[in-house]
Amino acid sequence: MPATTYDAFISYAESDASFVRDLADALRRRGVRVWPDEGKLRRGDAVLRSLERALKASRHFLLVISPDYLASSRGNFEMGVALAHGPILPANRIIPLYTARVEPSAVPSPIADLAGLRAGSMPVDELALKVAELIKRGNRGNRAARQKPAAANVPAQH
Repeated sequence: MPATTYDAFISYAESDASFVRDLADALRRRGVRVWPDEGKLRRGDAVLRSLERALKASRHFLLVISPDYLASSRGNFEMGVALAHGPILPANRIIPLYTARVEPSAVPSPIADLAGLRAGSMPVDELALKVAELIKRGNRGNRAARQKPAAANVPAQH
């Protein structure tokens, strides 16, 4: 496996691009090396190969989960690739970031079983600080800093 080049790859829906740019900038200010996707992964561009390279080059996989992300084929594809590459990216390196209220049943169970952060309930700089701490600690012994995506984390829409 090639040497890790980036601390995090961020998977997100196009509608969340502005939020992700702000998050990536805030993470970079905290010394986190973010894989520079910036929308460069497109259908027809050997996406699987590009995504695999990004996963191999990144220590963590941040899933920016919103209703649009869960409804997007790209989001589902990237979640699937991340989960399928256990030897490359163990599940403890996948960090769900819940930006909006989503139905708990809409989140695939392997992702719902992971601890995540309620990104929509805090300022981007505060979120970046928490994510940077998780990444810098390598997720070892840091379960208390993250929250299970139970009803409080992934509240049902009414």
